[in-house]
Amino acid sequence: MASNQLARLLYDGKGNLTSTQYQQAMTDAANKMDRAGLAAAGVVQQRINDLMTIMPPNPRDMMLSTGKSVGQKYNAGLDHVSNACGSENATITLTPVTLAPFD
Repeated sequence: MASNQLARLLYDGKGNLTSTQYQQAMTDAANKMDRAGLAAAGVVQQRINDLMTIMPPNPRDMMLSTGKSVGQKYNAGLDHVSNACGSENATITLTPVTLAPFD
């Protein structure tokens, strides 16, 4: 799942990637999520579209203390997508974004 890929990139950081490659990898993951929403139907499509609306232009912002509320909304949106998929008999596991440990 592209959302799991994004969560892993955010958690691990850029590693051996250049800054440009890292940003491109996050953009690619977000685009895959968007395409999944376009390919879905009904409530699953709506939930993925809602999730994409929550995601800030720079996903790393969700990990900052100033973006914690956005990260919380994003993680709740992941739960909503998972629940919608479950209602269609498709079980998925989505990895939440790691949030800043302070308020």
